[in-house]
Amino acid sequence: MNKFLWLCLLVGSVFMGHAQTVYFLDDKSGQPLEDVIVQSDSLHAFALADSKGAVDISPFKGAINIEVHLVGYEPLNTSYKQLDEERTIRL
Repeated sequence: MNKFLWLCLLVGSVFMGHAQTVYFLDDKSGQPLEDVIVQSDSLHAFALADSKGAVDISPFKGAINIEVHLVGYEPLNTSYKQLDEERTIRL
């Protein structure tokens, strides 16, 4: 039983370590931006930033054209590769 629990913890930590999260922040204040829309028409993928400005970008893997929108901010056209490399995006 004890070995099983350790195995579950190990497997869980491996999967959590591969989470592909990007954070969207306000460029001036540095505060997290909630409800940022991230979408890729080619992959039919859509995501919305949570209250910490976090978005899981794993559904966008391989996308060349990703659109990022938030009312009151300039739209951003980017790629999965760029989001994955930067991890923190200031709008």
